[in-house]
Amino acid sequence: MVPRWAYVLVVALVGALIWRALKRPLSLKQEFDRWAQSNGLIVLRAQRRYIFAGPFIWKRSGIVYKIEVKSPTGQIRRGWIRFGYDFFSEQPWSEKVIWDNDALKAA
Repeated sequence: MVPRWAYVLVVALVGALIWRALKRPLSLKQEFDRWAQSNGLIVLRAQRRYIFAGPFIWKRSGIVYKIEVKSPTGQIRRGWIRFGYDFFSEQPWSEKVIWDNDALKAA
């Protein structure tokens, strides 16, 4: 016979998971738009990459986009952005951006 506390524990864990899932952003699109707006960028092109993920090819923990953006000064920048999801974080979606120019300087 399973102890009663085991059932309570399972219900509490399921409840916590549901609560956390509802608390996170509704979609990656919203987070993508938030990132662009908070950095003062206008997204000209964003193409999700499934196979060739640029500098993230060996670190595929997340969703990768090839992006082209326009800064407030009118500068066009191209690069890569990876959104990773951390279920237990206050900011569940985290982004890592690598600009094409920065990758050339590092090489």
